[in-house]
Amino acid sequence: HFWSAGDKDYEVSGVGYEPKGEFVLGSKVIDPLQWDNALAETLRAGYLCNNATLAQDEEGYGIIGDPTEGALVVSASKAGITEKLPRLDEIPFEAEQQYMATLHEGQGGNIIYVKGSPEKILGMCQNQLNDEGIELLKSEGVLGKVSEMAGEALRVLGMAYKTVPKEKTSLEPADIRGLTFLGLQGMIDPPRQEAIEAVAKCKKAGIRSVMITGDHALTAKAIARRLGMMGSDKDDVLTGEQLTRMSDEELYEAVGKVSVYARVAPEHKLRIAQQLQKRGQIVAMTGD
Repeated sequence: HFWSAGDKDYEVSGVGYEPKGEFVLGSKVIDPLQWDNALAETLRAGYLCNNATLAQDEEGYGIIGDPTEGALVVSASKAGITEKLPRLDEIPFEAEQQYMATLHEGQGGNIIYVKGSPEKILGMCQNQLNDEGIELLKSEGVLGKVSEMAGEALRVLGMAYKTVPKEKTSLEPADIRGLTFLGLQGMIDPPRQEAIEAVAKCKKAGIRSVMITGDHALTAKAIARRLGMMGSDKDDVLTGEQLTRMSDEELYEAVGKVSVYARVAPEHKLRIAQQLQKRGQIVAMTGD
């Protein structure tokens, strides 16, 4: 699912990692590289600001690298984007900073592409790209769309870019500001049936399950409902930002009732586990 800064929603068809599919606006199949410049640049940002590779063998297509980045490569490939602009530098993704940036050689100048948490990306943007060109950023509209997509259990990434002089050949965090927002890409990573069954078995055995994720809070809540870990929308989700402001005493109380944590960094996971242990609970972890 794509949403361009030109305020258009697109669905993308296809199966697995095969780079074949159509881009649909309403009921109309469109050429994404000709129809909407913001969509084309959103796809290009996801393709270039990326370290995954699409591979094919006798069994079909697969991804070498991160599956989320793989989804970006596949969607761009469906649109016909295959050109790799030479990469000059990179700021790798870190959970704490919530974005990745790459610097590429361009024709008239060099280009910085950035992808990451929509909230983080918006905070580094001044403008957005629409059908007519560049306009002032409309953050509220973008955040509303992020919430809508996240509520459908989609993992949502924001894309942005910035042109810089040819002489610019290295990247620093200070360069990642004054960006132009391009759009959003949402992909679903549904819980496997065996995961749903495992959570149910744990619950039956008296084992409490807790989900800790880097996803948006609404995405986390939607996935937790599918896993049977949340009874209602009234159940709390704690975010990494909230955790950072909490004292150990406050977190000690919170971990007794909260089962879903979103937008967390590795140090948050450690604090959660430590406070659960202080409550006399034995903690085991699975995942990355």
